[in-house]
Amino acid sequence: MKKNNKGYMLAETLIVTTFVAGVLIYLYVQLTNLSNSYEKNQSYNTIPDLYALVDIAYFLGKNTTAKAYVKGISNVSDITSYCQNKTDAMCTALKNLSTLENISRILISKNDETVSFSSITLDTKFQSFIDTIAWEGQGVEEYRLIATFNDGTFATLKFDL
Repeated sequence: MKKNNKGYMLAETLIVTTFVAGVLIYLYVQLTNLSNSYEKNQSYNTIPDLYALVDIAYFLGKNTTAKAYVKGISNVSDITSYCQNKTDAMCTALKNLSTLENISRILISKNDETVSFSSITLDTKFQSFIDTIAWEGQGVEEYRLIATFNDGTFATLKFDL
């Protein structure tokens, strides 16, 4: 007598299909996360951008006018807009920095998670970069440079005076 194996074969097919689908879904999720991380690493805090911000932070710490300007910041300041039409000593010296030619916008804020960017108009990419910043040191007298560059990258750097 022959045994009927149709039920066993159907169950086996369903189990293997479920297993393969689960593995493919897992791989898709992992590769999507990897791709997103790669895109962030290519456009957030790149080494040349961080070097440019180090130069600006060094300038802000050494220039007495700039130091007074930074210490007077209570929330966030858009230094690019501030210096756009000014000819004071700080803005003139800042415009002469060679690293500034690749930067399209520089924000200076206190390094505090309670800082509000509502008074400044930001595009969605710049806003999403700001949302990734790990704010720390509430109450500490530290500042943060946040910049967007002409090539579409973003960088941030903590500094103190």
